[in-house]
Amino acid sequence: MKRAVLLALLVLAVPAAAVAEERAVTLSEVLGWMSDGKKTFVYDQRAAAIWGQQGIRLSPENFEKARSYAVGVGLLKAAGLAVVPLDGATAGIVRIVPADRAPFEALRVYETAAALPEADEYCTLSLEYQHAAPTALYNIAQQVLRDNQRVVFDAEGRRIVLTGYASELRHVADVIARADVERTSTGWRVRIAVLEARIGGAASVPEEFRGLDLEKATGRNAFALAGDAISSLDTAPGKGGSRVELRGIVRFQGLPELQMDFEASPEDDRVTLERFLVREESNNPQQAGRILLAARPSVTDGKWALAGSLPGGPDGGLRIVVVRADKVR
Repeated sequence: MKRAVLLALLVLAVPAAAVAEERAVTLSEVLGWMSDGKKTFVYDQRAAAIWGQQGIRLSPENFEKARSYAVGVGLLKAAGLAVVPLDGATAGIVRIVPADRAPFEALRVYETAAALPEADEYCTLSLEYQHAAPTALYNIAQQVLRDNQRVVFDAEGRRIVLTGYASELRHVADVIARADVERTSTGWRVRIAVLEARIGGAASVPEEFRGLDLEKATGRNAFALAGDAISSLDTAPGKGGSRVELRGIVRFQGLPELQMDFEASPEDDRVTLERFLVREESNNPQQAGRILLAARPSVTDGKWALAGSLPGGPDGGLRIVVVRADKVR
């Protein structure tokens, strides 16, 4: 009872003039505003029902403002409909379809964002891309586009085909243009590995380290990976050669933990590890661990380099420290 009284009071609180001024807009009225005498609008009962269910109402003042093709297209979109102009022999015919049906229509295809229509018609944009990964562009498009819109890749032709409303295609095209640029190196990935080196019956070197002549350098012929660590070095474009401090910790099963301290001087095709120190990790934060190796290795992009050896390997073995640097784009 209280709810009914409250609703009645709310109705009475609305000025009668305001209620009288607004009225529902029919679909035929909107299409009449959009017509220039050259277009034929076609729609089915479902499209008409969707429009009727929305109950879009306008005041007389807004009726006058709405008398344009672009505004009519916007009202149809707001109601869940899409405007699809046809081409070729059927040019001049404009289909009004439910939004979920629009992707399956014969859509106009545009090659550039600049060519897209000003009105928010439903269409296809086929964009060429050059540098970005297809998966990255796909994720961008999926984040920007809404339901009832599609993203398809032509990997061979390096094109991304987007289907949706013109305003949203224009927006996603702008985002893609900013993402599809040639990337320079933005950093380095530095990997430090420790190998156990022994004298064995048969030579044995893990495949990734075979580019190094470890047997000649150490007098051992059997090598096994004991542990490794990776550090990232971020360098802004144009700042090559700047010195950046890094720290990495390598842990080994059954061996003391080792701490790597170094400064990196990145160049175009290599990284020099300045003041490269390998220490025993100290349990006392106020006191640095004992230095086991001090070196200054220079590492070429994508290759391993020998940094030095560590004393006191188990069972008379030798521990070898090798370093690799890879550009990250």
